[in-house]
Amino acid sequence: MLQLCRAEDGAVFQVPATIRDIERLGSLEYFLHQETGVPPASALEYLPDGSRLTNGSLRELAAASTLFVFDKGYLKGAVDDGAAELRVDVVALLLSPFEGHEADAYLHAAQAHAEAVASVLAAVRAQAAALRVAGTALDLPPPRDRRVQRCKGLAGLAP
Repeated sequence: MLQLCRAEDGAVFQVPATIRDIERLGSLEYFLHQETGVPPASALEYLPDGSRLTNGSLRELAAASTLFVFDKGYLKGAVDDGAAELRVDVVALLLSPFEGHEADAYLHAAQAHAEAVASVLAAVRAQAAALRVAGTALDLPPPRDRRVQRCKGLAGLAP
């Protein structure tokens, strides 16, 4: 089982694929496009240790269970332009759907809201892990915020 993390929005995909399956398709980028939606020409693939994965180094994937996929399109534009295209509407998810004392009548909505908030948290954790990978690949200093430093792996992030 391979875990793919789309870095721009923290979406995590569990994919039952092997290296042979990817080789049969003929292109790592095409495989990632099918699974994550990142265009093949824009995809940058990194292992958790920060090393770049290419079609030529595909065998290195055997030692890792997670692959981070970055979209070069977000690296070319302004940060505000990329943020406007995020697939997760955080503000809508964080607004409570309750008014007054109607909480009992909205138990189902409350459960859905809690799941949505948990999903946002999982996406943010995956993005923090992707940021660590990118920082390692780009030789950036470690983050100052200890909460980001404590983010260990992606266990339990799949929706």
